[in-house]
Amino acid sequence: MILTQQVPFYQQLNAARKKEFEDRVQQFLEKVKITGIKTTVEDIDRVLIAASAVIIIFNFHGWEYVTLHEVLLYPGSFDHEFEQPASGRQAGRRRPEYIGYGRQRSPQSCDDIIAG
Repeated sequence: MILTQQVPFYQQLNAARKKEFEDRVQQFLEKVKITGIKTTVEDIDRVLIAASAVIIIFNFHGWEYVTLHEVLLYPGSFDHEFEQPASGRQAGRRRPEYIGYGRQRSPQSCDDIIAG
């Protein structure tokens, strides 16, 4: 399972909290479209993006991304000026209605998210 192998935050949760996390990841994926920009969106991308979003709000019960409708996935990373390419695993860019993520082809973990 991607969460078990790739998300240290998830690995540290007890069984009940893991189930809650999984449910919230699934809810995110049902409500938010993930679109690849010049790249293919793979299952690992979808799960890591959703897990990244859930981690941020996980301890705020009942919170969800009500205004977020789409995540744009780019083939490379962004630098601090939101330009590509840059070194690093992922970087995010946020506007009210979407978040843009850049990634390299070898995902390591969700811990490398840079708040945009």
